[in-house]
Amino acid sequence: MEEKTECTILGDQLGKVQYLQLDEVKLQFQKLATNNCYPVDIWIDTPTIHMNFVLSGKRRYLPAPGYGPSNQLAEGHHSLGYYTALRGKLQYAERMPCFTIDIAFSESYLRTLFQDDLSQLKDFGKAIEKRQSALLGNRTFPLTQPQKDVLMAMYDCQLTGQLQKLFIEGKLLELLTLQIGQFQDEQPVRQDLLKREDLEKFHTIRDELAQNLDNPPSLKELTILVGMNRTKLMSGFKEVFGTTIFSYVADLRMERAKELMLSDTYMKVAEVARLVGFKSPNNFSIAFKKKFGFSPNTFR
Repeated sequence: MEEKTECTILGDQLGKVQYLQLDEVKLQFQKLATNNCYPVDIWIDTPTIHMNFVLSGKRRYLPAPGYGPSNQLAEGHHSLGYYTALRGKLQYAERMPCFTIDIAFSESYLRTLFQDDLSQLKDFGKAIEKRQSALLGNRTFPLTQPQKDVLMAMYDCQLTGQLQKLFIEGKLLELLTLQIGQFQDEQPVRQDLLKREDLEKFHTIRDELAQNLDNPPSLKELTILVGMNRTKLMSGFKEVFGTTIFSYVADLRMERAKELMLSDTYMKVAEVARLVGFKSPNNFSIAFKKKFGFSPNTFR
């Protein structure tokens, strides 16, 4: 067990980062006060559970190809993710103070907490069993006041030694329970009314769209693929994933475009546009700026 350590960034001009290592659990408290936006390289080769919280500012994880899912956290949001490996960049919003708290621990630690029964985590637990990176609920969640209270108690903890370890571990378990409870509370509204067979069909649709971004299947082709009428297909997809088919494809195209530009800085914008399904580079640039607030050329 290590005590909390602190370091400043450029002599406290850009912010402070505090680290705390408790056996299999690593905590990072980060406060940034910068007008600049520097991507931070991330490289972790072991399967890890990540609890990520953004109390102020904005942050996005931009994975290298094959190291998804991407994860964008707006102010006041959190996520719980499982990553078989992490390779990519953390991008912080410009001209916005940012306060983030990140907690990472091993898969074995999670299994110990759940006595090796991950079925309570539903699709997220299945993904872990299959060694597939995933986000709980496939999305982020708004921070609740109880979650904020636990986070600040961890941040303000003045205990040391074994008392610190017991306190932080207790709060970690409380925080994890609040995260999972928030997800489970929303599940009946979104998915319990759908048959298991239908849920599998919607996941098939999502995978088909993700694998064919350059030429996504039409609604008619999707209805034939899963044997479902158009109305049920469109409404059910939104129930399960919280977004329309069109918005899902549009967002995925933009995320993929960012990944391509990060992995190959010499690739022309026109080529990136083509690879994500845009015939017109101009239309791609407009869509990219609408999504991220800056043009592809500015991003590079």
